[in-house]
Amino acid sequence: MSWPKASVEKEALLDGLVQGLPCEKKRMFGAPCFFAKHSMFTGVFAEDIFIRLPDQERSRFVKENKGAKTFEPVEGRKMGEYLIVPHALLKNKDAVRQWLRISFDYASTLKKK
Repeated sequence: MSWPKASVEKEALLDGLVQGLPCEKKRMFGAPCFFAKHSMFTGVFAEDIFIRLPDQERSRFVKENKGAKTFEPVEGRKMGEYLIVPHALLKNKDAVRQWLRISFDYASTLKKK
């Protein structure tokens, strides 16, 4: 299966946004993704950045951010804990960094599979 090419601009943006977080960068879906301990918490897919959130925070994120939706890298295969960050929100780097911190903290609590 070939994945859509990740946006170079989104890759650079996410690289800058995760600076300062003790995370590991790996490639998944043909694009950079970041891991807290051994759990993925964010990444780039085509033109989108996605984040991983626990239930309560996921609900809040969707309520507060018009256009937020579940990350679905393959049609019909939703990744339930992951949401697409709306492009409008990406203009507010401080807000995105706060959500990335929540995502990082959550992923850090998960056990290695």
